[in-house]
Amino acid sequence: MDNASSHAEEIRFGAFSVDLQAGELRKHGTKVRLQEQPFQILAALLERPGEVVTREELRKRIWQADTFVDFEQSLATAVKKLRRALGDSAEHPSLVETLPRRGYRFLARLEAGPGAAKPIVAVLPFENLSGEETVEYVVDGITEEMIARLGRLQPQRLGVISHASAARYKVTDKDIDQIGKELGAEYVLKGGVRCASRRVRITAELIQVKDRTHLWSDRFEGDRADMPAFQSAIARHIARSLQIEAPAAQRASSEQAQSAIPEAQGAFLRGRYCLDKGTAEGVKNAIPYFEEATAQDPSFAAAHAGLAAALNVADYFRVMAGARAFPKAKAAATRALELDEALPEAHSALAFAKQSFDWDWDGAEQAYQRAIALNSDFATARHWHGIYLGMLGRVEEAIAELRRAQELNPLSIIVRTHLGLMLHWGGRYREAIDQLTQTLEMEPHFAAAHYVLALTCEQQGKYEETIGHLEKALEVSPSSPDKLGALGHAHAVFNKKAQARRALEQLHRLAEDRYVSAYDFAIILVGLGEASQALTWLERAEKERSFSMLMSLRAEPRLATLRSHRRFLDLIRRVGLPP
Repeated sequence: MDNASSHAEEIRFGAFSVDLQAGELRKHGTKVRLQEQPFQILAALLERPGEVVTREELRKRIWQADTFVDFEQSLATAVKKLRRALGDSAEHPSLVETLPRRGYRFLARLEAGPGAAKPIVAVLPFENLSGEETVEYVVDGITEEMIARLGRLQPQRLGVISHASAARYKVTDKDIDQIGKELGAEYVLKGGVRCASRRVRITAELIQVKDRTHLWSDRFEGDRADMPAFQSAIARHIARSLQIEAPAAQRASSEQAQSAIPEAQGAFLRGRYCLDKGTAEGVKNAIPYFEEATAQDPSFAAAHAGLAAALNVADYFRVMAGARAFPKAKAAATRALELDEALPEAHSALAFAKQSFDWDWDGAEQAYQRAIALNSDFATARHWHGIYLGMLGRVEEAIAELRRAQELNPLSIIVRTHLGLMLHWGGRYREAIDQLTQTLEMEPHFAAAHYVLALTCEQQGKYEETIGHLEKALEVSPSSPDKLGALGHAHAVFNKKAQARRALEQLHRLAEDRYVSAYDFAIILVGLGEASQALTWLERAEKERSFSMLMSLRAEPRLATLRSHRRFLDLIRRVGLPP
């Protein structure tokens, strides 16, 4: 075999290298003894890193149909030998993860050979060259749209850092080397936008991080209605610079998703700018902007998908009840897919609505998988799919999926927080605390991270820390119903009943002026030991289609005292969750 062929058959990860042709595993260059069946399992996992390889696939590949063996025992033994050779742990895997009753997944990033790590591009926030805050939403929108377009090119060959991570470099004095290292990016796209009336000028340049080589740069100028065409041109130039070409269907999808009507494009960019704030106020403001965009251009697929995304999180942020929001979200996502079936954002939004309103868990899984198939690096789909898995009680799978989302979106505070929540649900409290502490080091005033850290401290019996983090969360996000509910619950379980009832009274007063989920009342009543009343409020939350209620039923430790009650089991059955 010549050297080129040999190199193509070698895969590296961490200290290990695998020669598929020779059937050898090496660690730091030294051969590691590994029998045939464990090696074949490793080879199968390396062909599809990050994806589930089912037990049935392994049986067909490695164990012949006419072989009379105890397959289950043989597979378990082979995987155990593989883990021993890799120095991996079944309980806390870093390389080979078990998905109970389904199969296995390879977790580490590959460095060369088939399925190896692809080049990663970070699109840094474009600079507002106009200097006017009134056009900031246009500039941010162009940045986010470039990320979306590049992500749709060829996800199997090009990785793109998600917007939430890149956005943290909007104001920075860090150089390209440091940014590339922090984001794990080999290439950086920089640019600037100048707006004047209906005119726009966009400059862009692609830089290779390792030597700061400028691979491509150009300037585009014209009417604001030309922005989608400019963004398409930039994506094509980058693809050519990196020797990547998008299939015709994907190029067509990128064009179909956009609008050439300036008023629709402007409303859409405002909507996305508001939604990206990740606050209740941002969600509340985003919805009418997306509605305006779809009214201005009913064929604007991305605007319908944006509207669905905003409506999907309206209950989570206590903007409106899920019973009102989710049907509208489902309709908007469905319309987006009628206009452009290849839009991953629309499939992800449809999945969210199916799980949250229809309780159609199989349909939601199919829609999530379609979104991920269209763009395997779509961090939002991975993020919400991870939450979906946690809702089903498949917490270890949820942790793995959220780790993948974090890898794709390394600086996203909400992804990091929800990974901490899944570790909390899995009873891995020490890891949850480490995860959430690191998150708060990145953003000390992120209310959701304080909230989840408080839940973990509560499970460890740490009263002062629990109350401290919840009060901090309420300081950052005043009168937030879910944080107030958690505070009342914590006071109750630590036998501070008077404070718990004061929190309950506050929720009732708050509900006179805004939406408060029935789940927020229920969680305090659980802490007070009033099971019957708590179940009544959970049943009200069911009618509201409360996302927080649905999210918590299977795995949230605070509901443990209710799980043997008949009414609770009936609720689980009605929403279609496994018992």
